[in-house]
Amino acid sequence: MRSEGISPKRLKLPVSAAVFFIDLALGAILWTWGFMSFLQAAVLAGLLILLSLLIIEFFHRISLADWQKSQQYQQSLLTLRKSSLLISSSLYLDEVLQAILSSAAELAKVKMVNIMLIDPDSNSLVMRAHIGQPPEWVEAVRRNPIPVGKSLTGWVAEKGEILEVLDAPSDPRLLYQDLARRYGLISYLGIPLKFKGKVTGVLNVHTSEPYRFSPEEIEVLSGLADHAAVALQNARLHEEAERERGEVAALAEISQDIFSSLQLPAILNKLVAHARQISHSDPAYIGLYDPVEEAIRVQTSIGYRTDFYKDLQVHRGKGAGGLVLETRKPFLTDDYRNDPRFHHEPTYDEIAKKEGVVSQLIVPILKEDRILGLMWVANRQPVAFTSQDQQLLQALATQATIAIENARLYEELRQRILEVEEKNRELLAAQEELVKAQRLAAIGELGLAVAHEINNPLATLLLQADFISGQSGDLPSHLQKSLKTMEAMIWRMKEIVDRLQDIRSERTRDAIGRLKMTDLRKETPPPNPKEASPSGN
Repeated sequence: MRSEGISPKRLKLPVSAAVFFIDLALGAILWTWGFMSFLQAAVLAGLLILLSLLIIEFFHRISLADWQKSQQYQQSLLTLRKSSLLISSSLYLDEVLQAILSSAAELAKVKMVNIMLIDPDSNSLVMRAHIGQPPEWVEAVRRNPIPVGKSLTGWVAEKGEILEVLDAPSDPRLLYQDLARRYGLISYLGIPLKFKGKVTGVLNVHTSEPYRFSPEEIEVLSGLADHAAVALQNARLHEEAERERGEVAALAEISQDIFSSLQLPAILNKLVAHARQISHSDPAYIGLYDPVEEAIRVQTSIGYRTDFYKDLQVHRGKGAGGLVLETRKPFLTDDYRNDPRFHHEPTYDEIAKKEGVVSQLIVPILKEDRILGLMWVANRQPVAFTSQDQQLLQALATQATIAIENARLYEELRQRILEVEEKNRELLAAQEELVKAQRLAAIGELGLAVAHEINNPLATLLLQADFISGQSGDLPSHLQKSLKTMEAMIWRMKEIVDRLQDIRSERTRDAIGRLKMTDLRKETPPPNPKEASPSGN
């Protein structure tokens, strides 16, 4: 158990009493031994007592101040030890930041403390946690991160040294001097947070009155900053590992969702929705490369206020998208309309202006070295995309390459299947027609044979009937009537045979070489009247 020592206040009275009695005893001895009179001895003893009391008071004050400083330093060390344990007890960045701020405020006995960490992408200091800071000040710093080297905090981050300013609002290096005066941010102490010699952030302490920090206070706060830098690095690594695990899980879910469909429009809609989700952007859209036009044609979008992006074509070398199309490399900008790194096409700039685009991130969708399309995300507020956003969007673009190619292969296969099915249907129909034609041809051939066999006897009968009709004057009337009936029946049979020939000719003409029926009546020679005569004479 730590010993706190004896307070000088407790020693003052006993020491004063002892000196008082010693001085009296000395005066008494001098008077008793006759060295001086009683009055002289009393005056001497009084002077000695007064001098001793003055000396005691002087040393008491010195001892008391030193003792108080020692006690304060010991208390600060105890607080620092507790703070270090508290800071190291968590791996969650927000909890670690709050523990650091609480410990710093307790150690420095101040109410306004903040921590700003360096963003490696923008090389600027970003407000991550604060205690007691005016909301307007915090909002101003969050909207406009402080570049390393600018303002007091930036100076600390750049130099890696402790900076103490008694009157911060009067220091020309300070940004937002008006806000500092308005909210009474007077004295400033900035301590760099270092991990392995590299500055990762700054611990800022403000006071509302002019205050000069003691060397002991600065030493204790520096110790806290050293512990805090290690704890912050551990928390960052933990946060990064958790984030990566979350990203892997999210990308797995996205993959499952994207690959659940083989229809290209559905895949593009899912891709653009996931791009907007993982980048936390306002709008997003995706376009595919048209080899005929040699340009990117926007296919689908989400989050846009107008329809200017509908059917938009992006040509090589024009606009930020044209730059990506040309270089096949991702492009990130915090200020699209004023970025000098690409050729500003008036049409594209006008669309960006109407949509209110400020920051933008574009990644190519590549298959080997061949570009398939582009993916855009944008923000309407000055919120910059990070390298993590770019990595996530590139991972999504890799999945998009596979999904788009699968959809195209599926569509090609589907078209080929449809073509084969159509050919099969045509073949089956032709086969059915051929079978029908063959059947009809067979029937026609049979009918032709039958007609030929019937036509000859019918022609003979008809000629004989004509001959008999010519001799009908000698026949009785009832026989003449029967003869006419017989002639009518013969002609009817002839019509039936001719109709059978016509049917065969019409239905099988194309299938069996346009066969033509022979007019049997023309082929049949007219009967010899003599041969037709019943008498044969």
